[in-house]
Amino acid sequence: MIKLLFCGDFVSQDPKSIQVDDNLKRLFAEQDFVAVNFEAPIHGYGKPIFKSGPSLTQSKDSPKFLASLGVNVIQLANNHMMDQSKEGCEESIKCFFNATILGVGQFDKAYKLSIIEKEGIKIGLLGFVHKEFGTLGLDSKSSDYGTAWINHPTVNKSILQAKNQCDFLIILPHAGVEDVVAPLPEWRSRYKEFIELGADAVIASHPHTPQGWEQYEGKMIFYSLGNFFFQLFTRQYGENWYKGLMVQMSINEKKELSYEVINTVFSETSLSIDTSHEIKKYNDYLCGLLSDEEKFWNYLNKALMSLWPEYKLYLLRGLSAVNATTNIHVLSHAAYGLLKGPDLPMMLNNFQCESHRWAIERILNLQKGNK
Repeated sequence: MIKLLFCGDFVSQDPKSIQVDDNLKRLFAEQDFVAVNFEAPIHGYGKPIFKSGPSLTQSKDSPKFLASLGVNVIQLANNHMMDQSKEGCEESIKCFFNATILGVGQFDKAYKLSIIEKEGIKIGLLGFVHKEFGTLGLDSKSSDYGTAWINHPTVNKSILQAKNQCDFLIILPHAGVEDVVAPLPEWRSRYKEFIELGADAVIASHPHTPQGWEQYEGKMIFYSLGNFFFQLFTRQYGENWYKGLMVQMSINEKKELSYEVINTVFSETSLSIDTSHEIKKYNDYLCGLLSDEEKFWNYLNKALMSLWPEYKLYLLRGLSAVNATTNIHVLSHAAYGLLKGPDLPMMLNNFQCESHRWAIERILNLQKGNK
């Protein structure tokens, strides 16, 4: 039996303060491989890159903390790993002494298949991220350094080739709309395409909230694991921020795959397994959205429309065209435009990032349909 555990996004400013539940420690100790999305580089290295949104860093002790739990697979194809440029990323990688690193480097390395192996069984891993700052795109040279873009034309070919090099192939995407508990249809379709190309499972992250999971052509797709532990002190977050999923994948002697979904919950100083009746009902709700087309579209359309005021502000700020208002949040965007002019990174991110662009397109079509 081979056991693999996949966890969501991790950032900590003070990992020494995290009290990990004993049951969770025992679960980690039982695994052969544990994968975590390491969401931000460590403090003290590199310089912030040109981008919109916050440039995140985390404690220099974070890699040591994860290693103490048994984490030995690190997914770095995410939207913050390049926040402190190549130097910040490389210095972070140096802190993971014996871990398998996914999804970052010069072009060939970023898109390269990583293989972990036990008892002669080879498990291939590929990590990809939607198009944000730091990804390697169509204009990237082979010597450029960054993260692997999920929709680069080479990706499908890489998956087809990877399947011939391993017994099982797992794709780890980092994509989606934050704080929305159902995936965009575009990502749902893309992940199913990965299965059609030969992936044995797709296990995704990024939305900072758990999403549901479903079977497609006999293979499993987990649309978002949410946060494993994400410790930021900049603002208050909704309750979904503190919920996470872990996926335990087991491979038996007949080379059969099985899965168990394990809920986690964290606070600023604690991390534990959640076995409550309420969280089980919530899991059913998330998966129910995927199995009932009417519920799926009702939820998604309402959730996207609720995001339109925020997206509209981002677009207007990008053009330095925020209207006068007494709303403090809007005033902050207007002040930016008056003092600094058009926010080009903000505008660029809304166009280049598939998740934002697809969400805005859907919102505009919904508004058109209401007129």
